[in-house]
Amino acid sequence: MSTNYTFPFSTCERYRTIIAQPFSSLVNIIIVIFLIYCLFQAKSIQLKYVFMSFILFELWHTLSHMMFIPGTIQQSAVHLLAYNIAFGTLFALLHFSKSSLNLYQIIILIVVVILDITIFVMYSSSDGIYIILSGTLLFMVVLSCLYKKYSTFVLYYIIGLLGLALLFVNEAINCKWMLIQWPNFPFHIFIEIYGLGLFYVLSNKLLSLE
Repeated sequence: MSTNYTFPFSTCERYRTIIAQPFSSLVNIIIVIFLIYCLFQAKSIQLKYVFMSFILFELWHTLSHMMFIPGTIQQSAVHLLAYNIAFGTLFALLHFSKSSLNLYQIIILIVVVILDITIFVMYSSSDGIYIILSGTLLFMVVLSCLYKKYSTFVLYYIIGLLGLALLFVNEAINCKWMLIQWPNFPFHIFIEIYGLGLFYVLSNKLLSLE
C-alpha cells in the first residue's frame, strides 16, 4: 500500500489560511482541556507524569493542525512524543499493579521498538501511515504486558486501538475521493473525536487506580 500519507499535510480536512485545520484543532483543544483537568485530579508523581506526557503530545498535535511546518518535523515529533505516552503509561500501570515485566515481555518490547524505529527510518519522508500503524502496534504491545492484571480493560482498549488504526487506513486510502465528493467536510474530526474517547477511557482507568 503506497499512499504518500504524511502528518499533518495528508489529514482529511481542507487546508485554510488563518488556522490550517480549524475543526481538528478545536477537537484537540478540547482534549487538552480535559487532560489538564485530569492532571489536577492525579495524586501520584507517576500519574502526573503520564498526564503531562499526554498534554505535551496533544499540544504539539494541536499546533500541527493549526500551522503546517514544511518537512517531516511535525510527523517525527508526534511519533517521538507517542513513545513518552506508551512507556509512561506502562510504568504507571506497573507501579499501580505492583508488578514487573518478565524476560519474554522485555524481549518482545525490544523487538517491537526495533521494528518501529526501522519503519520510522524507512517511511519518515513518504508513507507515514506505516509509522502511525507501527506506533499503534507498540502501544498495543505495551498494554498487553499488563493483560494478567487488567485483562478486560486491556482487551477492549486494544480493540479500540485497532478501530483507530482502521480509521487512519481509511483516511490514507480514501481521503482524496472523500474530499472530491464533499470538499468542505472535515473528515479528520472523526479520528480526533475517536481519539478523545480513547483518552477519556484511558484517563478514567488510570485515575481509578489511585
